[in-house]
Amino acid sequence: MIFLKEYKLAGSTENVLPRLKEWENGEQASVTREFCQSIGISEVKFHDLRATFITNLLARGVALAVVMSMVGHSQIKTTNVYLRKAGVDIKGGTDKLGYGVPSSKAAPVLQLVR
Repeated sequence: MIFLKEYKLAGSTENVLPRLKEWENGEQASVTREFCQSIGISEVKFHDLRATFITNLLARGVALAVVMSMVGHSQIKTTNVYLRKAGVDIKGGTDKLGYGVPSSKAAPVLQLVR
């Protein structure tokens, strides 16, 4: 993060990460697959990376409209699907039940026997 801030303050107009021509041509899946194969790891689907990016943004409180704009969705209902995946729509849903997690000093509710 320090590097990125210094890089921006220095006035650089260059991208920090490369902008692959293949990514502009809709070939993200093949680039991702080839990369995984080249380093010997299980294939990661490009869409899984995209979905993880979207749900992480939403889970951290980035506004739905902002995420929609960042990822290029033309309809908000498409981005809205990821709210459920991020758990944002149900976050805090059980708070009014009044259940609490016992403190570490409390006696155990259940003892495990070996």
